[in-house]
Amino acid sequence: MASQQIIDYIKRTLKAGFLEKQIRATLERIGWKKEQIDKGFSLVKKKKPISKSFLIILLVVFLAGFTAFGFSYWQMREELIDQTKTVEDLVKQIDTLEKQIEELEIKEEAPTDETATSSPSSNL
Repeated sequence: MASQQIIDYIKRTLKAGFLEKQIRATLERIGWKKEQIDKGFSLVKKKKPISKSFLIILLVVFLAGFTAFGFSYWQMREELIDQTKTVEDLVKQIDTLEKQIEELEIKEEAPTDETATSSPSSNL
């Protein structure tokens, strides 16, 4: 087992900006065994477990973001549905107006009583 003394030394020198290679060379030169140095570095480099509070905060942030996204999506969807209904109503109004225009054009083209009595055959 690596002593606390070597672990503290490795932490301090790494923080000071020294390279692992330099630290190892120094420790070997002053008499530490390679196994002790390896164990010290493995303990210093060992990943710390993620705390429960960090996971809870991460979960809360994720849920808040997901909820905000869902609400925004729902609002946009509702607006799109309203706009679609408006477009459908406008299309119906255009269809109605086109039918009315066709009816008026047919009425204008239909012969009136005057034109029916003054046909070319009756003038002869």
